[in-house]
Amino acid sequence: MKKINTFLSIALLCTSLGFAQNFESPDSGPNPLDSNNKEHVYDVPQEKVKTFTEYSIGVMFMPIPLYINEINVTQNGKTQELTTGDNIVNMGYGLAFNADFNSSGFGPGFFAYGAIIDGDNVQAFDVFGALKWDFPLGNRLSTNFEFSPTAGIGNIDLQQKESKLNYGSSLYFSGGARLTWRLSNRFFIGGDILLSPIFFNSEKLLGLEDEDPSVEEVKIKYKSPVTVNFSVRVNLN
Repeated sequence: MKKINTFLSIALLCTSLGFAQNFESPDSGPNPLDSNNKEHVYDVPQEKVKTFTEYSIGVMFMPIPLYINEINVTQNGKTQELTTGDNIVNMGYGLAFNADFNSSGFGPGFFAYGAIIDGDNVQAFDVFGALKWDFPLGNRLSTNFEFSPTAGIGNIDLQQKESKLNYGSSLYFSGGARLTWRLSNRFFIGGDILLSPIFFNSEKLLGLEDEDPSVEEVKIKYKSPVTVNFSVRVNLN
């Protein structure tokens, strides 16, 4: 009986030693009980991950931002046209800003711009801010384009170029759509199609409200119902 017990003890000891050796062998894989042995997780470089999240600043160009056809002024019950057939202003340029509210870059957001609009005799200063909602064009994991309905409020100030005297200013409403092309996580190109400004006070804009109380109404008619702006933006995110 003692021989059997001794034999079983030796067999159990050999089995334990063999198990421990296999557990620590480098060929058997990592020891899950070793706190220093952590599973390696591959991190994709951030610049490789596609995202539409955009907190950006850029430059913008406005080709013919106020495509005015005629201005009609009603005074003492009579209406007369003030325009000569030429555009009051021709083009604009300025700075554009964009901010997305969601981490994905899609959904609600905000954009704004400030621009100088140049003409032969008149110069305008335009500030505009709008809410937008970004939708991916195609599969959101692979597309480089997004579409955004927009609506916002702006203010235009008109000034005589030579004398630097202000004609006036007025708040206005405009809405439309934005198309964004994502070149990379860093650079975006955009185009805005907006309604021609709907001024809240056209008489004040042209300086006629206080200058001549007999002016009853001013109507501004455009050659085109929309304006187009282009911007190149650098992501600061």
